[in-house]
Amino acid sequence: MPLTGQRPRAPGTEHRAAADKNHCSTRRHLKPRAPLTVAAAMVSQLTCLVLLGIDPRRYLELLLPLCAGQVTALGKLRLVPLDVAVAKLGELATDCDLNIGIAPENDHGDDDQPTSVNDVLARVGHELAR
Repeated sequence: MPLTGQRPRAPGTEHRAAADKNHCSTRRHLKPRAPLTVAAAMVSQLTCLVLLGIDPRRYLELLLPLCAGQVTALGKLRLVPLDVAVAKLGELATDCDLNIGIAPENDHGDDDQPTSVNDVLARVGHELAR
């Protein structure tokens, strides 16, 4: 038993005592590294906003029924391969009419456009105060 006032160590812990003496109190500086970009393979309700641009509710209600055979359940997460989800969203987009509200290019409907402030005010039933 040492007389220096230290507690005796348990047998087999001598290597820990040596490591304690050589312990460095400063942090080790790591070499800066370039960021690593990782491509997603699966999309879930947690990542659908970032990867697909749709909110989690629409992901669960709209997209999952379309991908019924490809859905993997992991607890509450519903995972779909990203390429399958993008393809199903593409099918949804081709089923809708994307030209709603867009005037055809050959239609020159500028004849009825107001050309002055007085014309605009006349359309809404007012006149310019002087």
